[in-house]
This record gives sequence, C-alpha cells and structure tokens, in this order.
Amino acid sequence: MASSSLQPLKDSNLKIFIKTQFRTKPRPPPLEPTSLAGKTALVTGSNVGLGLESSRQLLSYGLSRLIIGVRSLPKGEAAAAGLRKQFPNAQVDVWELNMSSYQSIQAFISRCEAELPNGLDMAILSAAVANPAWKTTSPKDGKVHEEMFQVNYLSTALLAILLLPVLRAREGKGPGRLTIVTSNLAITSQFTNRNANPFIPSFDEPPKNGWGAQEGMDRYSTTKTLTLMLTQKLGELVSPDQVVVNTVDPGTVAGTAMSNRFPAWVKVVHSVIQLAARTVEEGAWTYLDAVAVKGKESHGGLCMNWDIYPFHPFMYTDEGKATTERLWEETIAELAEVAPVGQILAGMK
Repeated sequence: MASSSLQPLKDSNLKIFIKTQFRTKPRPPPLEPTSLAGKTALVTGSNVGLGLESSRQLLSYGLSRLIIGVRSLPKGEAAAAGLRKQFPNAQVDVWELNMSSYQSIQAFISRCEAELPNGLDMAILSAAVANPAWKTTSPKDGKVHEEMFQVNYLSTALLAILLLPVLRAREGKGPGRLTIVTSNLAITSQFTNRNANPFIPSFDEPPKNGWGAQEGMDRYSTTKTLTLMLTQKLGELVSPDQVVVNTVDPGTVAGTAMSNRFPAWVKVVHSVIQLAARTVEEGAWTYLDAVAVKGKESHGGLCMNWDIYPFHPFMYTDEGKATTERLWEETIAELAEVAPVGQILAGMK
C-alpha cells in the first residue's frame, strides 16, 4: 500500500510546516487543456475556497460535466454562475448535499444513480467543518454526534463508500478516482482518545473541562487522522483497478474559510501563519495532482507536497493497527444501519 509501506515520519509540526510551505515548490498539474474532455467530476464543499478553485481548474482542463455538492443551493448556484460564464461549453450542476445528514447523503447517491448512467470519473471530497465550540448534529439527521466527527469522518466514510459503485471502472474506461481531503495536522494529532473502547461514543462525550479553540483544533486534527485510517482501509478493500482511492493535504492555504468560526485571537494567529501560505490556486493544484495525475501508486495513500507521505506514526504501531481495526468495525456497524456498505465493499475487490 502507498503510505503503509513507508517509514513513519518523526518530524515536528514546525518541521513539516517548513518543509511544506518553504521547501516545496508548488507545481501545476502537467495536463493538457483537453485531458479531462468527456469526463464527469464531483467536488463537495465547492462553493468557496479550495473546493471552488479546484472545480474551476478541473473545468479549465476540459472537464465536460461538473457536479457541485453543497449544503446551500443558493450559495452553490452563485458559485456555479461564475463557472458557467467562464466555461460555457461545460455542464455545471448544483446538487444538495448536507454532510451532517445520512439521509441527505443517501438522497444524493440516489440522484447519482438516476442521473449518471455512465457514472462518475472522479470525486474530490473536500467538505469539512472546524468548530471552536462544542456542537452536535440534529436528531432529525439521524444519530446525534459531535459535528466535526460526523462531517469530517463518519459522513465522509458513508459518502466515500456509497460513491464506489458510481466511480467503478466501466468498459473502455480506466478506474475511477476518489480523493478525500485531509490536513498535515492529521499526521501529528494528539489523538487523546485513541485507546477508547468502544471508540465512536468517545467522540460524543463533552469535555469535562470545557471546549475552546484549542480543543476544537485538537478535534479537527484527530478527525483528519481518522480520514487517513479510512483511506488506508479503503485501499485494502477496494481494487485499484476499480477505483483509485487516496487522500490529499493541500498545505496551509490563504483565503480559505476554515478559521471563520474561531475567536479573534485564533484568526490573528492564522493570519500570521498565512504569510507563508500557498495561494488558493496552488492549493487546488494538490487536489488535481491527487485526483487526476497520481495513479495506482497512490492507492490507499497520503498525497502531500506532490509526493506520497507516511501516515500518522501511531498507525504503524501494533496499538495503532488495533485502533484502526476497531474504528473500522464500529464505523461499518453504524453505517450498515443506513446503507449496505458491507455489500458494496465486497463488490469492489
């Protein structure tokens, strides 16, 4: 497997930041303008920031049809209007997708099955949230979970698995491409509840000493570690001849909305860090590299700095492997209550 076979990094957050922001030269994807002609792509979280810019770049390389998956249809249509004007020969659709809701994800997949007889060629799952305050999902959306855990991991896992048959290789076409967006914080997270058993309920326990910006960032980092575990398991269970699955870190990028919910002092720190940030265009290049340039060599791996990187060091230990398996078993048990995830995965080998 792409990342599992590598030696774990022992670098600090600072060293990784310096490597990513100062010692790595961003580079655009080496694609011809018509490379994506005839292809259909999905990008979630695509009405702003990196999701929107990666959508624009896909279209600039000749993509024939783009589906924007967004929670707010008016905001999605506003973003799509600009893309349609810039790329009048492409079809740009806006479909509702609320990542807090299993029901919304199921409805989205039903629409894919009904309106995409030839399936999807590629999907970038970039929707995520970062909360400075404790927040849970609504009971009307299904089980109540802490929101970052729900959106960044559980719902992302459900959407990824349900998309596999839609992305599956078809006659005359190569494998589909599925890229899940992560963060380099994923490989240095504290992951304080790693030994919880059962695992999923531990994410829904409000912290005893309160929940502030630091706790919010710790949880965000941990949920991104979980996406590494998700990618590793999908890499093991899904044939790269059917769908190439990877995850990508865009690095620190200026102009994103990730810190919008945080207090002023966090925004000030974030603004200082962003003095070394990549542009939104450069950050989106990493998405296209992962979903359209990288091939089977990236299957089940982390794409970072235009290369394949190791996962969190914990994942290489016996304890970490046991945690990954426990998380996966609990995840499948929960998702199986709403969709035939086991059956889907069995058909992707």
